[in-house]
Amino acid sequence: MMKWNDVIPPLPVNARADRAARIDPEALQWFNGAQLPQEGRAFDDTETPYWRIGNRHLERIRRVNQGVANQASDTSGICYRFATDADEITLRWTLARAERCQQTRSAMAESGLDIYEWTAERGWRFVNWRFLNPRNYPGGKISDMYTIRWTPGRPCMVYLPMFNGIKDFAVGIAKVRKIEPLPARTSGVVKPVVFYGSSITHGSLASRPGLSYTAIAGRLGDFPVVNLGFAGSAHVEPEVCDMLADIDASCYVIDPLANVLMVAGELETRYEAFVRRLHAARPDVPMILSAPGCDLRRPCPGVARAHEIFEGLKRENPREWRNLHWISEDELTEDDGEYTTDGCHPNDWGLMQMGRAHARAVCMALGLNCVRGRATGR
Repeated sequence: MMKWNDVIPPLPVNARADRAARIDPEALQWFNGAQLPQEGRAFDDTETPYWRIGNRHLERIRRVNQGVANQASDTSGICYRFATDADEITLRWTLARAERCQQTRSAMAESGLDIYEWTAERGWRFVNWRFLNPRNYPGGKISDMYTIRWTPGRPCMVYLPMFNGIKDFAVGIAKVRKIEPLPARTSGVVKPVVFYGSSITHGSLASRPGLSYTAIAGRLGDFPVVNLGFAGSAHVEPEVCDMLADIDASCYVIDPLANVLMVAGELETRYEAFVRRLHAARPDVPMILSAPGCDLRRPCPGVARAHEIFEGLKRENPREWRNLHWISEDELTEDDGEYTTDGCHPNDWGLMQMGRAHARAVCMALGLNCVRGRATGR
């Protein structure tokens, strides 16, 4: 019998993962991130194909919120959706940064790739993940290659890291095979649902990129997503509002309260003004105000005040604000005490609940049929 302090021999290398070390890159045809069908990036004038904020907004935002500007290169929410007739897919990528951002976050979420497949019976389902933890390599390794077996013709979705950036990303398949965009969604939604918020929106403390609540909502609701969550930096500035308004969105989800309530007076002086400004710029686009935003271990009076602002706008002009919606705290989580990691940021269980609730809310706002959070068409 082994003792607790015995040296445990290493596990055998997974045969599928090990193929990446043996495959000849020259035998494949490669499609880089600019060639592949990409979702989650709303602007064409970004520094690279993997940045979330375009240059025309970045300089203005940098003057008022350096935190948002610093996270412009994080690839949270950016993904690739395609079909291929290949029986193997090779992913090749280079991270933007070698260092870990925060010890409490999962290395898979920060710097990993998440791979999903679609089947008619089960919808989008997780297949595998791959991540680099640069700390495990002398000199900080930031590039890798990974091969996975695939069912020819089956749709594939690959999420990029949430709290790191990407310098380069490519998909390699056999030269006799092809990659094609996926057909239009069954839901009929073409324009993205734009989420703006705090670290919770960004994806903090999810175990991997596909488990942010925005990604979950997008898969369940069958709509494209743009994630503009900025950890610790969602302070509803007019410049950020103008960036959101510049996106041709199908719906906006506004979820900054976790950060707004950190600054005295910000809820009163900025939150309502932000909502009004965005509505004035996009009056026909549904907007959902999301309730979470404080320590989930105790009641937060700021959320009640935010709901008063919502109710006040609805009373002010019911017709004008007919497309304004609210998600309450009760809708977002089950009161079982197990839905956070640290009492504030949701764990995977809490994020799944939030994802389902937001999928239902967006489907309702867009007039989609929805069963248990999953879109079933119009």
